[in-house]
Amino acid sequence: MKITDRMTEILSFRALTQMIFDRRPVDRRTFSKIDYYRLQNILTRQHDPAYQVHAALMKQLRRLLLDAQVCPCKEVPDDLVTMNSVLRLQSQRGSTFTITLVYPRDVNWAERKCSVLSLMGLDLIGKRRGDGFLRHMHISEIIYQPESTGKFYV
Repeated sequence: MKITDRMTEILSFRALTQMIFDRRPVDRRTFSKIDYYRLQNILTRQHDPAYQVHAALMKQLRRLLLDAQVCPCKEVPDDLVTMNSVLRLQSQRGSTFTITLVYPRDVNWAERKCSVLSLMGLDLIGKRRGDGFLRHMHISEIIYQPESTGKFYV
């Protein structure tokens, strides 16, 4: 048995036990391999004073990564929200706006750059075009995704 097969088996077992004992649905998202490892790296900084204000969000990110399905960068589907993706979002009322999903160090609300360590960012990462988020919004279009243009390490 290969190591990757064993890890998949362990992650599946973890998801199964979580469903049985926690009684909450498993939100299994897909991450590109580079995003997965970079987000894991953010979690290693949880004791850094700059990240302590995000403790609850980091806990939620940890849960998402535990249940994650990891995809090689060259095999990422076009409709998957990855880091540095530019998204057009639409509310139930029809209003639209565009944001870029970025790492915490790159946040700039004036340029509509939303951190993955925000409620919106955590709800978007790993979802697909057409999926709903924050109960009243959905992803209407992925305008730009780095992986689809061959930029795997942006």
